[in-house]
Amino acid sequence: MSVVPIDDVKIQPNFSQACKTGSTRNIAHNLDAGSQNANHEEEKANLQHDGVLCTECASLDMASIVSELDMDSVKFIFRLRTEHLESNRLSCPLCSIIIWMLQGVPKSKPRGRLALYICSTLWLDPNVQFGRYAFWLDWIKEKNANFLILANGRYDLPCRRLALIWNTLSPSPVMTDQTTQSRKLQPLNVRRFIDYAYLKQWLKRCDTLPTHREFCNPPVVRPYWPAKVIDCHRLTIVPTQSSYDYVALSYVWGLQPHKPPSKYPLLRLQDLPPTIRDAIKITIETGHRYLWVDRYCINQDQNTAKNIDIQNMGQIYNGASLTIIATAGSDPNYGLPGVSKPRDGILPFVTSSEWAISGVPEDVQYLIYESVWVTRAWTYQEALLSRRRLFFTDQALYFECHKAGCCLEFGDGVEAPEGDTVSIFGASGYDTSKIFGYISDYSRRQLTYDTDYLNGLLGILGFMAGVENPALHLFGVPICPQMTLPIQSTLKRTNTRDCREFMIGMGWTVAKSKRRNIDAPSWSWVAWKGSVSWPAEFDHGRAYFITNSEVWIEDATQAVLPIQTLREHPDTWKEDYRLCKVIHINAEVFGIALVYPDIHKWETYGFRKWNKVTEPKSITADYFAVWETHNDILVHAPVFLFQQESFEPPKEIHPLDKNFKVLKLGTYDYPEKPAPGFSSGVEGKILREVRGGYEVLGYISFNYNNMHFFARQGTSKNVTEKMLLPDMIKERVRLL
Repeated sequence: MSVVPIDDVKIQPNFSQACKTGSTRNIAHNLDAGSQNANHEEEKANLQHDGVLCTECASLDMASIVSELDMDSVKFIFRLRTEHLESNRLSCPLCSIIIWMLQGVPKSKPRGRLALYICSTLWLDPNVQFGRYAFWLDWIKEKNANFLILANGRYDLPCRRLALIWNTLSPSPVMTDQTTQSRKLQPLNVRRFIDYAYLKQWLKRCDTLPTHREFCNPPVVRPYWPAKVIDCHRLTIVPTQSSYDYVALSYVWGLQPHKPPSKYPLLRLQDLPPTIRDAIKITIETGHRYLWVDRYCINQDQNTAKNIDIQNMGQIYNGASLTIIATAGSDPNYGLPGVSKPRDGILPFVTSSEWAISGVPEDVQYLIYESVWVTRAWTYQEALLSRRRLFFTDQALYFECHKAGCCLEFGDGVEAPEGDTVSIFGASGYDTSKIFGYISDYSRRQLTYDTDYLNGLLGILGFMAGVENPALHLFGVPICPQMTLPIQSTLKRTNTRDCREFMIGMGWTVAKSKRRNIDAPSWSWVAWKGSVSWPAEFDHGRAYFITNSEVWIEDATQAVLPIQTLREHPDTWKEDYRLCKVIHINAEVFGIALVYPDIHKWETYGFRKWNKVTEPKSITADYFAVWETHNDILVHAPVFLFQQESFEPPKEIHPLDKNFKVLKLGTYDYPEKPAPGFSSGVEGKILREVRGGYEVLGYISFNYNNMHFFARQGTSKNVTEKMLLPDMIKERVRLL
């Protein structure tokens, strides 16, 4: 691989031949005219220079350190000094490299014991040819280079920025003649503007590979397509035909209000933010004509049409030929780096008479995962369901498709062979068994408006309902198809499929939460702020869920319908039953009291573990549910309350004051002997009675490994597992 100095890169317009109409040429001219040819000479002077080493660095024999480094080894050089940690501007070239690397250490990581190490590529990553370094492995071999790293000890590498160091006098293992040997003095630079030839090559390969066609090409028959798209040739918003191939854009709206085009449906380039203008150029360069941008192609003032598009957002992105993802910047005014604005192409590079050091482009996954774009809730479904994703970062252009073919362009179009890198999203978005993980990932993202919490996921939920082996939902609670009861299980299946699968979905819990100020039912995770999760036993089919519950939905007229109604075609519904806020569940319930734990009384309690009564153990929990069995045994089990400040439980135990109920969702059972740490148990929701029904307050999961008990009569050693279970009755409850 050859390295082209950044000043030698020539930017030439290269629009597709199929788009060379007169109007397209004018658009191309205007788009290119807006390019920002910023002068980076001052920055180059600061980062790329030959300087005088400070006393400490001059005392190092770097040439010997480099030449004596063994394969698969690491060497300590020195601990960082105060001037490094304070990021003082230093003239020493080696110190300047260290300060540049230090900027890649997260603020949450301690810096006081950071040291500079040198290591071989094999020590840093045993699978170097199949990791992030595969993108520029050839360049490393040309230089016979090794890594400089900042670490808190040999195996704690908090810094995402690395540097390469090599001896400029030693022969290269892959370069033999003197002409190519001179390339050893050239740094690794980032191309300021993207090379469209590589982008077209990636798309062509994905189009033509037989293993990609079914997964990466948009469906021939789309179940839904957007109502409108931007015609990039004519710069106008037009109705969409089902035969149109279109490109979609995923970006961050920012805080600016939506401004419709002044001469709708006509667009003027000068009125469009840079990111939209750049997306138009990419659309044309890749041989496409139509671009879908939610801000312009969804009528934001017509709620009915807007809601239809929001619910089908997953189909829109899944049906796109390519999704452009603007991960750089925090709003559409930033633009797409490498299109109309230069990328951050200057990496630190210093030389001496015997060695050279060059900064390394940051891992594109770091750049994406630390972007504003990846924190926004709306962008999650946009990327997850897209078949081809083109990520724009400040340093590189990254492409991946649904078959996990990954390519990276930052210099001379370095490209990793298909499957050699770990995909950021990969072949996901079609597996309904992963719906718990999708919701959990989504819940950790941010929204400007709480009222959009469910809307931002409706695209994924709607898409999941339309695939083979679908997953439905009821106000965001998934009705999961992935868990089936084995024939050999000793527990009988007594409930209908939809009721059972909905009760699995009701097993959600929320960490460090509080109630959202929105009109959402308490029984749905949508009503609560915080990270959502489900028991690990359910998520990977480790256990089988048994319940004999029945579930109904209540519509706006207070008519009660069986949950199976959700499987009927929506055209037959009087309203969208998926958004019903009241449900009825007929299930086993039992009363409990909620108390603070009193650790001083644990020594008088027994504790069962693996069919034996043992000494009581400490269980970390803020609250405990307490019930009294008919055998006069007082039982404690930890509970998780979603909003703890909403009431003050008593510290004293009054087992007859059963102010709360547990709605039993079901029992999880292992058909075979479970792994250590797992045993059969009960899942339930904590209920509090309110006007008109009950509200969900928390979650409880108990088995024989997490219950303390106190036998009022007799000895604890004679207590059996069945004696600890609460007395349950079947009751129909109305959840609000």
